[in-house]
Amino acid sequence: MKPKIYIAMPTMGETRTEMLLFFLNINPKGEYDIKVNVTLVGHATENRNYLIQKFLESDCEWLFLLDADTVPPMNVLDMLKNDKDVCCGLYFVWMKGGLYPLAMKKVGDKYNIIPDQDEPLVEVDASGGGCMLLKRKVIEALKPPYFKELQDQYGCRSKGNDFYFCEKVKEAGFKIWLDKRYVSSHYKTIDLRNLIRGD
Repeated sequence: MKPKIYIAMPTMGETRTEMLLFFLNINPKGEYDIKVNVTLVGHATENRNYLIQKFLESDCEWLFLLDADTVPPMNVLDMLKNDKDVCCGLYFVWMKGGLYPLAMKKVGDKYNIIPDQDEPLVEVDASGGGCMLLKRKVIEALKPPYFKELQDQYGCRSKGNDFYFCEKVKEAGFKIWLDKRYVSSHYKTIDLRNLIRGD
């Protein structure tokens, strides 16, 4: 019997054109039974929560969270073969004038970039939610809201909704794994002047 995978992609009305090729080529051998749900309006946090509710209404065994600005490799669903409760693909973010993997280990109350390791599969404490594969039992063990943006006393974001979600997953007793063999493209608009060294 084919594994049933629910692909949930929150958007605010836009997605990358590269995503079309991804969806056309994601299941070339027909190994998986795939359902896709895409939101077209709304805030990313609300959309993620809505899509999780729709996933729970389905008969799918796996949830694949995919952001509209993140295009994974065509074989990304093969992460399923790791048989981990939560397994994430690797992608990078631009911050503080450099590229950083959006996968962290927690030391005390602070998140640190994962150290460079040779192993393709490493345990992490948090990852971005843009390329994340989860077993149904993980979602069923959590209470809504699954995703939530936290703010400090000044109204500034203190924790992103994906890290909030990862903390809930860890508190529920599940491990989060990063598979570095699956590297996604992550599209952002930046000022190219930031790429000039010394500026």
